Parts: sequence; C-alpha cells; structure tokens
Amino acid sequence: NSNPKIRGPDTGERHLSAATLINQKGEIPPQKTLNIVEQVRSDKTIDVNYQEKLVQIEGNRSEARKNWQTITNIKELKEGYISNLVHEITKMMVDYNAIIVMENLNSGFKRGRFAVERQIYQKFENMLIEKLNYLVLKDKKPLEPGGVLNAYQLTEKLNKVSDVYQQCGWVFYVPAAYTSKIDPKSGFVNLFRMKGLTNVKSKYDFFMNFNSIKFDLKEDCFVFEFDYDKFGDNSDYNKKWKIYTRGERIIYNTKKRRNETIDITNQLKQIFTEYNFNWESNENLLESIKNIEINDQNIKSYAPFFDVLLRMFKYSLQMRNSKPNSSRSEDDYLLSPVKSQDGLFFDSRDEAKKGKDEQKKWKSNLPVDSDANGAYHIALKGLLLLKERINKNADQVDLKISHEDWFKFVQTKEYAK
Repeated sequence: NSNPKIRGPDTGERHLSAATLINQKGEIPPQKTLNIVEQVRSDKTIDVNYQEKLVQIEGNRSEARKNWQTITNIKELKEGYISNLVHEITKMMVDYNAIIVMENLNSGFKRGRFAVERQIYQKFENMLIEKLNYLVLKDKKPLEPGGVLNAYQLTEKLNKVSDVYQQCGWVFYVPAAYTSKIDPKSGFVNLFRMKGLTNVKSKYDFFMNFNSIKFDLKEDCFVFEFDYDKFGDNSDYNKKWKIYTRGERIIYNTKKRRNETIDITNQLKQIFTEYNFNWESNENLLESIKNIEINDQNIKSYAPFFDVLLRMFKYSLQMRNSKPNSSRSEDDYLLSPVKSQDGLFFDSRDEAKKGKDEQKKWKSNLPVDSDANGAYHIALKGLLLLKERINKNADQVDLKISHEDWFKFVQTKEYAK
C-alpha cells in the first residue's frame, strides 16, 4: 500500500504520551494528548486522566516515605494506563491504515529517561509490539480480518524487544536527534557549539563569523544573520539563517533558583546603549564590534558586554519554553526565532488557540505544544522513510537517516507539494 498514514507517539515533560497522526503530505488530521484515555466501566465509556492519577500517587508515595506509612503500589495503575494506551493506538492503526514510528533510543538512554515514575515509554513499547504480533479486535467475528481466528500480525515474533534495530513489521524506529527542538515551519535547528566560549576573545571571535547584527524597526527586535558553513557545520541544508530576538523566553535563574521570563530585545537594547552603540540606526552593529580592540586593557571593561550579547543570542535560539511544575498550557510553548516563508514566526500558543473539535482533538494543522512537536517530527521521519526510501527502492531499502537527509526533507518540504 503506497498511501498509509504515519503515527508518531512520544513522551514528554507534560504528557505521558503525545500522539500525532500525519498523512503523506505531512498534514495532521487528529492531534491529541494521551494523558486522558477512554475506559469502559459497567458498559459505560468514560475518560480517565492517568497523568493526574500518577502525579497524585507519586506525591502520596513521597509523603508516605517521610512519615513511614504504607506506600501505595503504583504498578497496577501504570499497567492499566499502558494497556488502554496500546488499545487506542492499535485501533487507530487499523482505522487509519497507519504505521507506527518510534524513537530509536539506545538502552542506556532509555534507563536514564525513566527515572521519573511517570515515564512509561519502555514498557509501552514492549506491550505494543507484543500486542501487534497477534492483534485481535473484539468487535470482529472470529473469521473476519482481525477476528480471533484471523488475527492481524503486524510485528515479528521476537525473543526480546531490545533486539529490534530499525523495523519490526509495521513499527519503524528512527533517530531521536532533532525531533523536538525544531521549527515545524522552517525546519531550523540550533547547531551552534558554544561550550568553549568562556572568555572575551573567544566570544569576540565567535561573533566575527556572523554576517550582520542589525535592529529591525518593523519587528522591533535585533536580527543576527549567519551562515552555518562559517561555524564549521556542514550538516544543515539551508545554511543561511536570520535569528530574530522577538518574544519572551522562560529561563532558569540559577542564582535565584527559579524560572523567569525575560525580554531578550530589551536586554540587548540596554547593553548596546550602555556601550554607546547606535542600535536604532539600522546599521550593521557588527562593524562597530569589529573595531573593539581586544587587548589587556579592554578585556575587563568589555567582558559584561560580550557576556550579555552571547547569553541573549543563546536565549534567542531557545525554542522550547516551559515551567516544569506549571499546569498552564501557556507555560509550555514552542517559539521559533526564524521567520518562515509566509513571513510569520511559529508560536505553538497560536496553534493551541484554534481550539478542539467535538472529539477533543486539536483543530490546528501544526503542533500545539512542545511535546506534540516531538511526536510530529518523529512521524515526519517515518514519512521520509516511506517516500524517500521504501517507495523509491522497495527491493533494497536503506532505513538510515543522516542529519543532512533529515534537514533537507523538513526544510524543502517537497513532500507537501
């Protein structure tokens, strides 16, 4: 079948599982969180919020440890959730003729990922593959496709799930890199390596690689223009980008030990004004920065300037903004610093404002939060495998995805035409 849909499940900070289903043009028909799953009780279908239940039990367990009381067993609740989740996903596979695409995480990373009790990805993966090996649908007659005597076999029978590398029947595994912190409209990702920029000279040299730094009067923000080739990274496809400092970012203040919302543009206005840069003139500020003599006398006086300039540029690149313990959707959003072809900047809060339909699914055709963005791009990697590998060369399929292949796929968006 040349036209299956692609389902990308993913776990995240705010969702036990985020699920995104896309068609072969990269469009999202249904998009929803799977914190809430349907459950049949006494012949009635009800919605159960498993994330709330798990958070509550974890809090109770923590309190019980402190007071030496009996600790509630969380195992049954977890398994109940996973069982319902697997049922919902397998049903969608049949209803929408969809493959499943999952992150190919090595076992070490998986163990580290599930230190928090709410992280149920690994057990879900095992149960899903086992379920798909002999899939029986209760509403089918015994001899009908999907019936108990004519079950679907959508995965291979395995001794252990950890043996799976790239594919197991209808379940495909893709590299996890660059799937969550990526702009769904432009395909921009942060490829900068800035760990070694610890002194004035290294920071100065870093900014000398930029093409320009200007203030955009229309957008009321600063614009950093650059070419990745000048920074030694050849994996990107478009190479040339403009980073806009518009919007606010949520950062963690290590000194105050709390999350704060900062206005990057205002911070840059202040530091440029303090050091007598004429930032309002629309001139290339990089030319004035080049004229700074980096000598023993100037290093100390210009250290605060380059410190703020680098930090604000880093914050501009930060797409995911979240307050981990907040339940408000506006405290978890994805904001792109790059202007897309339609002249707009992607902001997941704008997508969430479009609301939900009668089936409690988001109406937007783009991710509505950061976790949904990860699920969306995992599904897109599955679309790359289908369109660029399997459909074009079914006899000798290469399921490897390089960074270059991935960036070209999401940045050109040829699949959507």
